[in-house]
Amino acid sequence: MEDLLKEEEFLAQKDNYNPWKGFLLFYEITVLYFIDTLDKAKEA
Repeated sequence: MEDLLKEEEFLAQKDNYNPWKGFLLFYEITVLYFIDTLDKAKEA
């Protein structure tokens, strides 16, 4: 029973890192979009 509680606590901690992953993904998409926009501006 105690092991189950420890595992649940560990999973809860893992979930706390998800917003950070989401932020990194958002940052990556923003940078890629920005680079894409710059490329289109050069072509124009």
